[in-house]
Amino acid sequence: MTITEIGRIAFICLEVVLLFNLLIFVHELGHFLAGKWRGLYIEEFALWFGKPLWRKKIGGVWYAINSIPAGGYVKLPQMAPMETVEGKSGIAREDLSPVRPLDNGAQGDADGDGVGDACDPCPLQANTTSCAMVDPNDGDGDGIANTMDNCPSNPNPDQADGDSDGKGDVCDACPDSPNPGTAGCTASVYDIKSGKVAVGSSVTVSHLLVTGVAKSGFFAQLKSGDSGYSGADNSGIWSHQSSTTAVVGSRVTITGTVNNWYGEIELDQVSVTVDSAGPEAPPDPVVVAPDDIKTGGSRASALEGVVVRVEGVQVTDNMPALGAGDKAPNNEFVVNTSATGGVRVDDFIYLVSPLPTVGQQYSSVSGILMLKNGDSKIQLRGASDLAP
Repeated sequence: MTITEIGRIAFICLEVVLLFNLLIFVHELGHFLAGKWRGLYIEEFALWFGKPLWRKKIGGVWYAINSIPAGGYVKLPQMAPMETVEGKSGIAREDLSPVRPLDNGAQGDADGDGVGDACDPCPLQANTTSCAMVDPNDGDGDGIANTMDNCPSNPNPDQADGDSDGKGDVCDACPDSPNPGTAGCTASVYDIKSGKVAVGSSVTVSHLLVTGVAKSGFFAQLKSGDSGYSGADNSGIWSHQSSTTAVVGSRVTITGTVNNWYGEIELDQVSVTVDSAGPEAPPDPVVVAPDDIKTGGSRASALEGVVVRVEGVQVTDNMPALGAGDKAPNNEFVVNTSATGGVRVDDFIYLVSPLPTVGQQYSSVSGILMLKNGDSKIQLRGASDLAP
């Protein structure tokens, strides 16, 4: 080993020691400042262990650098004693004030009447010494037994239930729209996809047509002629359901929770009721330009979950870069009406094998648009979605 190599190793060791001790200093400084903040008695602030190399008292606190270059401590006699490491304290713990609680010693007062809970005869009822008995069979105290109360946790002696769904108006998230049992509030796919329904809401969406099924869920949308249909934008949605039983061409009612999954509005934790088994013809594809539905395109968000079609396209890339969360090979290719750029085509439902070559032309490519792993992608439903 040369002198240069020995010097390099020594320099690295020195760097490690300096960094380690910097971390020790910052760590112990945190203890020191926390002790100051809580008004504790600080006897000593020391770096390293062992006998002191340097020690000085400043402002009532001993500051020291000791002889064993590992660790450090802040001696706080009011806390648990650490005499083995820190040495015997110069002041007895019993001579010091107890540690102040974070609430500065304030008494508990649950009912806010100014009388502490410990001496309040009715700690849960303000300004009274005659405590009303709580009936375990009437938790909200409205005179209606829990088993008969349509809002057992909210007082409502009138039991008003405007939509007759068995949930009292005061505890019903949608008092004007029936949602019996565990059903969510009735919502349209348009309101969900456009953001009018808040993420986290429990909803029920009725009579959607299943357009595509994958291992982890299914796509469904309204189509022209359906009750409530008001255009292709925001008419479709992805529902995440492990081991889904949904079938393409069936009409379903979906109950689930609205979720924003890395930018895509979808339904999670879903249950499905089949309204009609079908099979019913799929919606006519929305014909769009590739640039309009590519990642960040002008209609990409509105057409997520909707059957779309691009026409007169060619393959511009058959090995696009992996997106966030993608794994190689991603089995994707890109199509456009020009020789560069365009929209991705994915294998989430159907895998094209072998992948087409760059320059291969198609009169049309159809499928369901989805935001997946950071990119907008057309999800092919089968071989017929690629028209030569």
